[in-house]
Amino acid sequence: MAASDPSLSSLLDCPTMLDVMNCKLSFVFGVWVRTTNQSSTMLSLLTRLLTHQLPPVLSLVSFILALLALLAPVPTLHTSVSLLSITPSPLSFSKRDSAAFEELSRFNIRTLRETHIELARDTTVDGPSVFMGLLGSCSRTTNEVDVACTNSTFSPTYDLTALPPNAPTLALNGPTSSTPEFILTSIILLFFFSLHHALSSLIPEGAKIHVPLTRMARAMAWLGVIGWLVGMVAVIVLRSWYGNAQSSFNNSIIGLGSSAPQLTATVGNGFTMLWISYAFAAPALLIALVKLNHAGLVKQV
Repeated sequence: MAASDPSLSSLLDCPTMLDVMNCKLSFVFGVWVRTTNQSSTMLSLLTRLLTHQLPPVLSLVSFILALLALLAPVPTLHTSVSLLSITPSPLSFSKRDSAAFEELSRFNIRTLRETHIELARDTTVDGPSVFMGLLGSCSRTTNEVDVACTNSTFSPTYDLTALPPNAPTLALNGPTSSTPEFILTSIILLFFFSLHHALSSLIPEGAKIHVPLTRMARAMAWLGVIGWLVGMVAVIVLRSWYGNAQSSFNNSIIGLGSSAPQLTATVGNGFTMLWISYAFAAPALLIALVKLNHAGLVKQV
């Protein structure tokens, strides 16, 4: 093993003290060069992973998240994903629990502890629920009944008949005009850009298909930028619209006092999925724009 190392063999072949010092320096320099080469190789592999393999994966995840957020809750994920939901408030149950604890406090601590465990297990609050999204809404009167959904359309009207008669009026009947179309357009544009970017990143540069992909790079980058901006603006408008509706509904519930139904409006996790989706689409866009800028600078030189 030692003989195969040129720097080590040169260190062993040094006859004089001066030559030994020079050979030691040569040995240290050789080790440093090999370590630097290995580090450069690892850095090159890491750079290729971050700029070629990772962005297509993030773009795929971005496309799936945006598509699910668009389709939910009407065609799929009826009660799991929504932009705005009205669900029963656990306030009435907390009153029941307090009364039960006061009654049981007269007895032994063991009974009180067992009852507390049983009440903690029963965390499901039953009552009317409405789940609203971009293409319609789904509702149910109790947790035991099946979910009833409206038809999927780009101009939906939310069905709020499952709510009790004394529930306050929701400040919106559906998403803002043309917003679902804008988000769908954004998803389509980003899909074409992501597909082009994935092919350009994963296919070797010597392949014949790489030439037309390079010619289409500028147009596809513009499609991606437009799609990303359109989608982000649409999501920001939607978030403001639904946030105002949520605040108005909850304030109306508070204003009704003791006669108010035990309901609460919540901005759904659909917005979280949309934020993550557009965040995951950004790295591929940035890399594509940097490549275009670099190509333009090379042509100028």
